[in-house]
Amino acid sequence: MRKLIIVVFMIQLVGYCPSGSAADIERTETIEKTLRFGESGTDRLIIVDNVFGSIRVKGSKGNEVRVTAHKTIEARSEKKADEAEEEVTLEILNEDDVIELYVDGPFRDKRKGGVSWRGSKKQGYKVIYDFELEIPRGCAVELNTVNEGDIVVESIDGDFDVGNVNGGIDMTGLRGSGDVYAVNGRVKLEFDTNPQRDCSVGTINGDVRLYFKPGLSADFYLKTMNGEVFTDFEVDALPGKTEKASTKNGKNVYMIARMSGIRAGRGGPEIELKTLNGDMFILSR
Repeated sequence: MRKLIIVVFMIQLVGYCPSGSAADIERTETIEKTLRFGESGTDRLIIVDNVFGSIRVKGSKGNEVRVTAHKTIEARSEKKADEAEEEVTLEILNEDDVIELYVDGPFRDKRKGGVSWRGSKKQGYKVIYDFELEIPRGCAVELNTVNEGDIVVESIDGDFDVGNVNGGIDMTGLRGSGDVYAVNGRVKLEFDTNPQRDCSVGTINGDVRLYFKPGLSADFYLKTMNGEVFTDFEVDALPGKTEKASTKNGKNVYMIARMSGIRAGRGGPEIELKTLNGDMFILSR
């Protein structure tokens, strides 16, 4: 295995820090659903938008979406547990080509979007949903969570958009392309078929490991501050990447993206890898 030393530059990103407290009251519930796409659906998409808890997705040969959600309420009193039951809900959208699981509650910032959490001590409770889904292999997925769990994906053929704040991401048996990003956690992707379209993968605090099939052809653009890049593919250097930033006085203004480039094979789709504190691995399976 060869090691590539990459010139590093500062990345300005802000993480989210969890706040937890011991619970006096705990309530648990298991929710099971079987969902189906409409017959007219074509580009089928599964969305899981979680806040506290893990997400596990496994592709299968069936046409149904089987959902198991393990719900845990941690509260400092029965009154606060009752508030949690009322204020935090699991909303399920089932349309022809989209199935969405959305955890709603006071922590959702309706004006700015995203999550605004005062912490368990101030709120008086926390509601955790740990999701397990079995889905048709060909579906695309959009998966997000913030605290209290990892995201694990197995055996999907569709494209993906996956994000986690305080937890890792582990994806195997991939045949599509997409974007994957964590803040505080490692990221691992294993491809059964090398990506045919552009991908972007990154984390702030953690390693990034990508496993490809032999015969890989792709252009990698790499950015890290406190880390190194390792590969066991034969690669050639590429010029640094530039991006169009804006238009000024009728002229295009470009910025240097400060990303080092390498080419595997004949080149092909662009794969961006970014870390702040962690190493990057581009490996053959």
